[in-house]
Amino acid sequence: MNLPRILGRLSQLALIFISLGLTLGFFLPLFHCVLRLLRQQRDDRRADRIVQNHLRAMCRAMGLRIHLRGSVLPEIPFLMLANHLSYIDILALGSLVPMGFMAKREVRAWPIIGSLARMGTAVFVERESVAGRVRGLRDSVKILQKHSLCIFPEGTTTGRIRPDPKRWHRGNVFLSRHAARATVCVGLHYANHAKLAWIDDQMLLPHLLKTLSYPRLDLYIEAQSLESRPALPLKEMSQLAHKTICRLADAAAERAHYSAAIRYLPVRMPQQEGSLLRHLR
Repeated sequence: MNLPRILGRLSQLALIFISLGLTLGFFLPLFHCVLRLLRQQRDDRRADRIVQNHLRAMCRAMGLRIHLRGSVLPEIPFLMLANHLSYIDILALGSLVPMGFMAKREVRAWPIIGSLARMGTAVFVERESVAGRVRGLRDSVKILQKHSLCIFPEGTTTGRIRPDPKRWHRGNVFLSRHAARATVCVGLHYANHAKLAWIDDQMLLPHLLKTLSYPRLDLYIEAQSLESRPALPLKEMSQLAHKTICRLADAAAERAHYSAAIRYLPVRMPQQEGSLLRHLR
């Protein structure tokens, strides 16, 4: 038995449960009060950094390795559009840059995920009504004036590599054109995609415990800025965003499969020259 490895994993699990305790337990009201006080003092940057560092700690404790390639994320508030595979997406993307997330109204009451969303600048949307979706767009416009915002246009998680065009919502393009100063499309893919993808009808706790049993999680992210085309109709602009994310998700999946193949080769292959791959922990 590899005792150092076992002890290292036990320490990781301890950090995870401490982090979850901070998120869900006794310190949650105090944590929210600190964030609320900072926002009331208009110190949004410090509040966002606190949330970002908390998400980074959770990613590190879970053994999550993020492999990011592509466009540099803007320093100004921007809109991010991404495919949605798991609740881990929120931890990973939120650890890269301070940002809020748009989620359906039910997420507010979810354990762990709902608490994490409430810590940031989340927008909870009542998707069943037109009025609720309109309110969600208005709230998003206000947030994008000061904060970055991530939207999953499918509106739910899926096990597909590419986002489902039948579930694709076009309201994100309205925000991209009329509210965001910059828009970034993102494709996500996990190395253990089939097991880490979390679908809405799955139980959260069993899936979380199974996820924590893996010694290492690898998430591949491809990012690309979406070009602004004012003359293009909103429907066609939405289709362009969908095609871009499909291509990025395919590229992320290809990198994940390539890295898995190299891992099982008997010899070490040389690194590809000129690669923009960055390992973030």
